[in-house]
Amino acid sequence: MGRHNFDATILEGLLSRGDERVGPLILAAFKKGVRLDAWDEHLRQNMPLWDEAFAAAGWDVKGWIFRNWDTEEELPWDGVSLGPAKNFYKREWQKSFEHVLTARCQHSCSHPCGVCNNKVDVYEINSEEFFLGSLQNKTVVRPKVYPESNIPVLYRVVFYFTRAFGGEFTAYLSQVEIFHKAILRSGLPFVYSSGFNPLPRIEFCSAMGLGIPSYEEVASCLLYEDIPQEKVMEVMNSVLPPFFKLTQVMVFPVTTMRKREALSQGVWGGEYRYKFKDAFSRDEFLASQQAAPFVGGESFSSINKSDELNAFTVRLPVSDKKFRAAIEEWSGKKWYEVTDAEKIHTLAKGAIQGWTARDEENWRNDSKNFVKDGTLGGSENEITSFMELYSRIAKVNAELIVKKQALDEHRAEFYKEHPDVLKKHQAEDEAKDRKNNENKN
Repeated sequence: MGRHNFDATILEGLLSRGDERVGPLILAAFKKGVRLDAWDEHLRQNMPLWDEAFAAAGWDVKGWIFRNWDTEEELPWDGVSLGPAKNFYKREWQKSFEHVLTARCQHSCSHPCGVCNNKVDVYEINSEEFFLGSLQNKTVVRPKVYPESNIPVLYRVVFYFTRAFGGEFTAYLSQVEIFHKAILRSGLPFVYSSGFNPLPRIEFCSAMGLGIPSYEEVASCLLYEDIPQEKVMEVMNSVLPPFFKLTQVMVFPVTTMRKREALSQGVWGGEYRYKFKDAFSRDEFLASQQAAPFVGGESFSSINKSDELNAFTVRLPVSDKKFRAAIEEWSGKKWYEVTDAEKIHTLAKGAIQGWTARDEENWRNDSKNFVKDGTLGGSENEITSFMELYSRIAKVNAELIVKKQALDEHRAEFYKEHPDVLKKHQAEDEAKDRKNNENKN
């Protein structure tokens, strides 16, 4: 049998039943170091701090949370109105004990709740008539229909975006949902997944740590049409909240002749900036045993001290999670009590594996003895930007598209000279289609 976290229940009761005294209480708990209470492991550590804040509040906090409420007394949220009057809620409360259902809202209402008035009313419409009328008035436009598969060329969008000025406190899944809604609102011809619940085919390079601003995150999606890079940036920034902002966009054609690389395939790590607070010494930490694995050695990390007092930048493979853990081990405190942190760049590998024009040529010339090379980019240990890496990938796609066009032209010319071969191949294709349909049925 599952159960809800009891400590979380207390905080939920505080937020849902509290009055104007709750704001100062939350601020007091925050000043004591309370953070990230949505995660059980953090809440377990933070609950003693909450209890201290409760004790210092000057009122019986838990008694207020767990008390019974009378329907006639004034409630903390009486000043918040969504339309229905308080008496309507009282009647609904009583009907729930009597197991009586309330009829649905309709024009001739037998149970007025207070929402309808001279300007707001309930009425029924025919959805088809509404849609056709909207088309005639040009308030709704039928979306263009694209094929779901076997599209020779799509257009890949790779873009940088900032996740700061409040965006750093957005959970990863909420970030995904925000971009889904922005893409839907943009009206641009983005590619969606197939099925009953189509979603934009967008991927993010990495999931950033909560509370750490980032000025260069990487994401990618697909377009059916070649849209100018400037327009993609302008339109997306107009429909995204201000704390998510596209700063650079690349759009290039991709072919079905090769598998598209996932962003995670090319990620090397990131470059971060840390600034220690006055009570802590940057130099002492960098000279400590905890920092030793990140200073030279085989970690591939690199640290540069800034001219600014107590600040430095560091390049770290994969993420900075282990580096923040080292700061906590050295200081005995949470990392955010010791330093401010922000991500400056997301870094890519200089070389990744993928199908190249050279592979295509070698395979067509000698498929039996073919050995895949498939190395894109520079040296194995090179670190570069994602835009540089994907400019190399864009070049490979462009070469393969040209090669595909040349092959199509050669095939058309061959069939023109040998119509009997064309008829034979068409008959074979038709027979294959009939067999596939029979197997499906």
